Amino acid sequence: MDSDAQIKRLLRLFALGIVVSKAPFIDYLGTRSPRFRKALMATGMVHGDQMTPEEFTESLTASRSADIALPLVRDVRKNGLPDPFSAGDVPVIVAWGVKDRIVPFKGYGEPSWKMVAGADLRMLPDAGHTPMWDAPELVVRTIQHATARASRVPQGPEDVPVS
Repeated sequence: MDSDAQIKRLLRLFALGIVVSKAPFIDYLGTRSPRFRKALMATGMVHGDQMTPEEFTESLTASRSADIALPLVRDVRKNGLPDPFSAGDVPVIVAWGVKDRIVPFKGYGEPSWKMVAGADLRMLPDAGHTPMWDAPELVVRTIQHATARASRVPQGPEDVPVS
């Protein structure tokens, strides 16, 4: 799939998500049925049925107010991806859900990872687009790994050993 087709796919997917999230029956069914939560959330997560009704409501509220997705994708379509760059001494981990159906690694994640020279890649098994819902412990360990690396990086001139 060419990059313009990928971007158009994201625009359609995000627009559909906005429309669906605003349907009045979504709240009602989502808070009453784990099977409905799993089906509705299947594009973004693997284990949507494990969300509590309260978590579903919070997620839906966040979705309804996430107004950055469409402008971001439109900007990428108009201006292209940012130029590749190096993070220098800053430890960077690109973490990606293996089962991400919204922004799959092939076509999206791989170019993102390659864009940051020196970035580590962590593929998160059994996790979709929102791995913090599917594999929260793994996300925490991934963040801890990155911050542990960051704590070993000199922060400024005063942190550099004098020889």
